[in-house]
Amino acid sequence: MRAIFLILWLLNFAFAQVISEPFKVVSASANVLGTTLIGDKLYITTDGGTVEIYSINDGNFSQIIKFDDIKSYISDHERPKILSVDEMNGKILMLSEADFGARTLYLKDDGGLKSYKLKNQAVKKALFLDENIVVLGSISNEIYFMRLNDGEIFESFKISTAMLSDMELSEDRSTLAIGCESGKVYFYDVAAKKMKQTLDIHTDNIYDISYKNGALITGGTDRIVGVFSGGTLKKIDAGFLVYGVGLSKDGKIGAYMSDEMSDVSLIDMATLKNLAMLKTGQSTINSIVFIGDDEIVTSAYEKNLLFWRIK
Repeated sequence: MRAIFLILWLLNFAFAQVISEPFKVVSASANVLGTTLIGDKLYITTDGGTVEIYSINDGNFSQIIKFDDIKSYISDHERPKILSVDEMNGKILMLSEADFGARTLYLKDDGGLKSYKLKNQAVKKALFLDENIVVLGSISNEIYFMRLNDGEIFESFKISTAMLSDMELSEDRSTLAIGCESGKVYFYDVAAKKMKQTLDIHTDNIYDISYKNGALITGGTDRIVGVFSGGTLKKIDAGFLVYGVGLSKDGKIGAYMSDEMSDVSLIDMATLKNLAMLKTGQSTINSIVFIGDDEIVTSAYEKNLLFWRIK
């Protein structure tokens, strides 16, 4: 059965591009935890206590934000992991580890750096809703809405007993897509304060989701890639744990880590046609970001970020 699957998989890519060499390699100062593209800037979070901002247009690092060491139960000097980053109108929102497993939210703007100690130590992602309100997602699948002017949480809800895997906001920040350990993805209408849709995609934990222009791609431990496009849900049997996924800005091209070699497969979201394969040679992929219609950045838990061009 395994041999039959391998033959079918190879035939599926027989007419797709195979790209083995990135056109550029950029190194962060520490192992990369994730990347986020906002405008023409790539925000790189690391386990070395840094947020490193790479300008796509200029081809260099425009800013590196470095945080102080934190204390743990075994050391007084550990570099904090930066868990998430977002940006709006020049303001940068950063979620970081803090002393003894706590979480601190940072807001950087022209006035300097402001910090907010979070009561929930399980918060794993923070995103702007507007310049004064942020949404926080915790591992326990609780969603919090917090004001930045006073640091107060004014609203919260719990989705389910399943753990939260990942969450993304639509471009207009009106819809929150929430992926869970249960394999479901929930679409929450922020203004109406209610769930407007639920997709039952995976049979087990979701590792990563990407949500762009109304399209969604997901990857999980059940070796399935969920593809939601044009109101239709389709599934791809990747044959391996799908740790990382990505979407083009228009939501028409999807990407996912497709095997134990960390190859990245590119597909047409509407037809599921295979377009290309990137032979990354990296360790386990943790982020796939489209920086243009034909350019992609892949990262793993290592310093190098690889830039790829689809010819």
